[in-house]
Amino acid sequence: MNVQTRHHQQEAAKRSKASKETKFFQVGHVTFEINNSEEHGLTFSLIAGEALSAKDRKPLFSGFVDTGMVEELRTLALYLRELQLREKFGGILD
Repeated sequence: MNVQTRHHQQEAAKRSKASKETKFFQVGHVTFEINNSEEHGLTFSLIAGEALSAKDRKPLFSGFVDTGMVEELRTLALYLRELQLREKFGGILD
């Protein structure tokens, strides 16, 4: 567990009763906080992962994980992967 992840866990515990089902995923400069609790269901928060001050480490956005969101994220990941492959192989895939 890196320092940022540990810090985000501490911040999450302060904001709410973070359950054992809270997980953190670093994606570039953003941390995804995923929480699956009996009280609120499946939710997510986006946190500035490399923010310097504590006030900037609060969630930028949060919400419920909606039906279809998993597929939307998968579509985004596949598109980014395609762009990386195009860059790597210089148009061979076009």
